[in-house]
Amino acid sequence: MPVNVAQATLRDMPLLLELVGRGEAFETVTLKSRIDGQVAAVPFTEGQHVAAGDVLVKLDPADFNARLRQAEAGRC
Repeated sequence: MPVNVAQATLRDMPLLLELVGRGEAFETVTLKSRIDGQVAAVPFTEGQHVAAGDVLVKLDPADFNARLRQAEAGRC
């Protein structure tokens, strides 16, 4: 049985990885509304850094105004 022999050498080898995968957010937040209403606008973009007090969702005021008028009418 023939045996092949080679001299070992020290050198840099390129590291090439071909992978299939997916990215996941480092942090996520679930928004829960304390009131019901139709979303009129979402003034931030996904992935944007936000701070306390930033407006994340604007609700349509027409529904709130109708409920207010209905509540006021019930008190009279």
